[in-house]
Amino acid sequence: MAGGVSRTVGARFKELDNLDIEIIIKLLNDSRTPFRQLARELGVSESTVYMRVKKLRDRGVLKGFTAYIDLNRLGLVQQAYIEIKVTPQYLRSFVEELIANPNVLEIHEISGEYPLLVRVAAMSSDELTLTIDKIALIKGVTEINVKYVFKTLESEGVRKTLASPERFR
Repeated sequence: MAGGVSRTVGARFKELDNLDIEIIIKLLNDSRTPFRQLARELGVSESTVYMRVKKLRDRGVLKGFTAYIDLNRLGLVQQAYIEIKVTPQYLRSFVEELIANPNVLEIHEISGEYPLLVRVAAMSSDELTLTIDKIALIKGVTEINVKYVFKTLESEGVRKTLASPERFR
């Protein structure tokens, strides 16, 4: 399976040329950078940058432009990853309940013993405990395994991946 994933990622990555990658890297560093400034920094016309960004959006490579938020500075100082087993017939309604929960940051379907991985954040350990308890009580949950985050060591790996496009060729 991993070989298939690599080929897919590699094939998708090959659809991007160096200019596309440079634009993405600059937007990752500051998504508010004006096209005029990007064009100047990359040595191309503003219309070229506009068309490239439009192409990247149309193809779903760029899903949007957002701010990179420091959760700790917002007061969301407690985080955890929850591995979850859910009875298959309840999976859809379970995910819908998770989406509605403001403490849920990410929901992933993964391989292994626990098919779901959920990232949550809270302002206090009490709020985190309450969030985990609420998730555990959603209809269809058969088992959970909680991993508490003590410290985030790295969270900007996408930039490093794109900075080394030769890895995918």
